[in-house]
Amino acid sequence: MKKTVRNTLIGVGLLAGSLTAYGQGGESEALRQMYVNVNAGGAFLTGTDIGNRDVDFNLGLRLDAAVGYRIQGPWSVEFETGWVWNSVDKVNGTSVPGSVDDNLYQIPFLVNGVYHFETGNQWKPYVGAGIGGILAILSVDEPGIEDDDSSFAFSAQFKGGLAYAFDEHMLVDFSYKLMYSSDQEWEFGPGKIKSDSLITHCFLASFTYNF
Repeated sequence: MKKTVRNTLIGVGLLAGSLTAYGQGGESEALRQMYVNVNAGGAFLTGTDIGNRDVDFNLGLRLDAAVGYRIQGPWSVEFETGWVWNSVDKVNGTSVPGSVDDNLYQIPFLVNGVYHFETGNQWKPYVGAGIGGILAILSVDEPGIEDDDSSFAFSAQFKGGLAYAFDEHMLVDFSYKLMYSSDQEWEFGPGKIKSDSLITHCFLASFTYNF
């Protein structure tokens, strides 16, 4: 499990780094319309049913990277991926003991459409929505059980934020993202564990570089 998470984070970092290097080395108009965005913040995964148990989660962490392209006027399209982690807090209303370390990791793969409002000043609000899929990894570490499995399901996302532009290239912003995943299913031993839909509320700070 640790190797899977580590490799995922390395891959996200390499994606953002390679895109930045590529854009800085280009001179075409197309590259000047591209941007990269990285963000981090808190992730609140709402309680859901997993394996016929009512599961509540602790406040977690979300890290994202995206590459976007301004297609026309205020509109842009972008590809986003990242890593979202939440640990289990309660099962059927009872706090899990210290000997239990169950975690849910979500890795989104989303194509977003974003609308950037023109304000005529340095404040740049925006809204967006996207669709794609989520790779969800359920890690179970309990007395007598230590295993993990992954599942892939449809995902959708809404986001909105307010950016501040230092200049034409660099922006910082605060944003909210609502991420949805349809039912997931994992295999543990001879049986399967199913979940209801997953809904994650994220509050993030981010940095954007326009080429």
